[in-house]
Amino acid sequence: MSRTVAWRRSRRSFLHDTGIALGATALAGLFPPSARAQTELVWYSALSVKASDDLLKRWSEKAGVPARYFRAGGLKLAQKFEQEVKAGQVAASVVSTAIPSLIARWAREGIILRHDSPEFAAYPAATVVDGYAGPLTADAQSPAYNTELVSAEEAPKHWEDLLDPKWKGKMTMVDATASGGALHWYSALRKELGLEFMKKLAAQDILVRTGGGNTINALISGERSIAVVLAQYHALRPISQGAALRLITPEEGVPINYNQIFVPAAAPSPELGKQFMDYALSRDAQQFLGATYFTGSFRGDLPPGSGDTGARPLSEVRAIRSSPDDMQEFFDKQVELSQEYASLFK
Repeated sequence: MSRTVAWRRSRRSFLHDTGIALGATALAGLFPPSARAQTELVWYSALSVKASDDLLKRWSEKAGVPARYFRAGGLKLAQKFEQEVKAGQVAASVVSTAIPSLIARWAREGIILRHDSPEFAAYPAATVVDGYAGPLTADAQSPAYNTELVSAEEAPKHWEDLLDPKWKGKMTMVDATASGGALHWYSALRKELGLEFMKKLAAQDILVRTGGGNTINALISGERSIAVVLAQYHALRPISQGAALRLITPEEGVPINYNQIFVPAAAPSPELGKQFMDYALSRDAQQFLGATYFTGSFRGDLPPGSGDTGARPLSEVRAIRSSPDDMQEFFDKQVELSQEYASLFK
């Protein structure tokens, strides 16, 4: 029987199928490394707990292989993985995280196993680390508005439209000091439109909220009319449930950050890692994630989403300052950029 086990970011790790709580060290000690490598898949995931759990269960049931995952934010996962590489104790057979520039560097350094997934052909070349990693999910950072407070005709169509004095005191946004996606948005638009744009935007008396959930709630409640930026999936779920919201996809494009998935060169079970990676990038898995968790995908053969939400297929959207080189530049300057953002908006 296949099973899926999740390690949560807490003091204990939980075996979902048995309800028994064990420390991670104790769990690892139940089986010698060679035995574990032959009998299970371990995935380090930066997706949400529920999305990680459900996707892994789908694969585990299809493959008939026990599987478990460790979930953490992208930066913490990257740090954990690098520590394991240095110690020669890599525990994961597949990893996904949202730091494309770092993954490209790992590929050059031989830390990632070369795997030419047949699924790569369905994705834009710019989103693939050729022969090593592909984009598991993609999050477009877009504005949105409450359709009961703002008409389609008067809604902003471009980023510069957010500077219109009529929106002063009527907008909210995700706090970029607490969100990697929002900090990417700030960094990308600052580089694209200039610091003066950000200074003018900051003068619009914007309500800064921690997290996309709090930001979208400010729209739904009518506390604010427009969200300057949030990951699109935060709006797509309530829209599917009837909320009076609509996304804005500016013609000039949006910043897009994405999770890439790869197999470590020192994976304890590389063949299982390759199988899961191929499945995660497949049409079936991408449709499942999009339909269930409203994640974006760069895959070019997916059917359009249901309903007129304002979102557009990512294959039709220009990605603003979202290349691995851009992400490396922003990553190197993240402290400086975060402090600058805080000085303007908080």
